[in-house]
Amino acid sequence: MSKSYFVTGTDTEVGKTAISAAILVALQERGKTTAAIKPVAAGADQTPAGPRNQDGLILQRYQTFELPYGQVNPVLLEQPLSPHIAAEKQQRRVTVSQLEG
Repeated sequence: MSKSYFVTGTDTEVGKTAISAAILVALQERGKTTAAIKPVAAGADQTPAGPRNQDGLILQRYQTFELPYGQVNPVLLEQPLSPHIAAEKQQRRVTVSQLEG
């Protein structure tokens, strides 16, 4: 039987990614297979593989099921702003179909 967990918070830097990583580690220690997603992220660093969000990379690192970065973080907005503002500044519309990876 599979379970899903949804971690949410109302602001940046409140620990959502840290808690998510801790959950992933705890489940892994219990022999569970895990996968994690950050559907929308704002703020990207340039890497050799292209733009990446640090939170998305952390989730990718601690999950046990290997997902490509584009599935972990299907919508990446480059400016480190509230996602709705970052999308507006990039003149980008985020749709539900983009979140389905």
